[in-house]
Amino acid sequence: MAGLDDLPNPGAGSLPSVGRVSPPGRPGEWATLLVVEDDAAIRQVLSELLGRFGYHVVAAESAEKALDFLEVVAPDLILTDVHLGAMSGIELCERVKADPRYEFTPVVVLTAVSDLAARVAGLAAGADDFFSKPVDFAELRTRVAALLKVKLL
Repeated sequence: MAGLDDLPNPGAGSLPSVGRVSPPGRPGEWATLLVVEDDAAIRQVLSELLGRFGYHVVAAESAEKALDFLEVVAPDLILTDVHLGAMSGIELCERVKADPRYEFTPVVVLTAVSDLAARVAGLAAGADDFFSKPVDFAELRTRVAALLKVKLL
């Protein structure tokens, strides 16, 4: 698994949620990703990593905050943990997919390696993809790019 320090850093400074950048290889097209993760350290790493990949990232620490964000801005992709607290990532996925504004927005669910029940529930809720923790960064980059490409078609 590639480490965060092994990846290119196109810009130093604060988290990438501050500005907008183009996805790699797609100049002029903007992609905003919403990362929903209750663990602050994981949220920070995912946000920074996806920012280094060239995406504009906004992070939320709960499903409720993610839903608040969806009232303001439409992300191009949502990456959510399964276990978030009061509302799970599965319930968040169900709500997103039930909303006509976001029914075609890809939702990627992060889950524990052996969490088969969460995978099945996520698929039933409309999740577009899954990642097992720990996340392989090269796989994450490839899958996110593929889901965004399909959305743009």
